[in-house]
Amino acid sequence: MSELAVQCVKDFMTAFGERNETGMKGYLTSSAKDKFNPGILEDVRELSDFSIISQEGNEESYTVRGQVKVTTPDHQVQTETWEFKLKKEGDNLLIDSWGEV
Repeated sequence: MSELAVQCVKDFMTAFGERNETGMKGYLTSSAKDKFNPGILEDVRELSDFSIISQEGNEESYTVRGQVKVTTPDHQVQTETWEFKLKKEGDNLLIDSWGEV
């Protein structure tokens, strides 16, 4: 299950970096899709170099933490830690919530 959770998060972050709303929503639970704010796609920061730093959970729910390099328009670079909470929906493990921690 951990491999599925990690791949889901990585694919989500790729879609986020591309500002691909449809792609992002493909990795979200129904609840997360309902709460999705398309305004996040207007974030002018560049997201890159996402890596997993921890993961834990079971078949029903999973938590993945990762770090992402964030570059602002004025070329300031920082690393943020994000947490993704996944849960089982149907046969899939999908992201139910995410954000910087």
